[in-house]
Amino acid sequence: MCAAPMLVAQLLNLMYNIVDRIYIGKIEGIGVVALGGVGLCFPIISLITAFTNLFGAGGAPLCSIERGKRNIEKAQRMIWSLSSGHIK
Repeated sequence: MCAAPMLVAQLLNLMYNIVDRIYIGKIEGIGVVALGGVGLCFPIISLITAFTNLFGAGGAPLCSIERGKRNIEKAQRMIWSLSSGHIK
């Protein structure tokens, strides 16, 4: 159930991409090449979004636990580490 918002976001992103492809495909002259570019970029963007959701969903509860323990400094270090891509 907790993954539902991320699933909806991915589905909306997919629908946006489909509509985007319809408009890009109708561009005179370069539509086919531009459509190929969109097709190559979509999996990369999906991977980036998936890893962002992974770090956000995994790191936010840990940070909240530390803040609940009144360990603000450790929570700040943890959120900095997660937002900059470090894995500890």
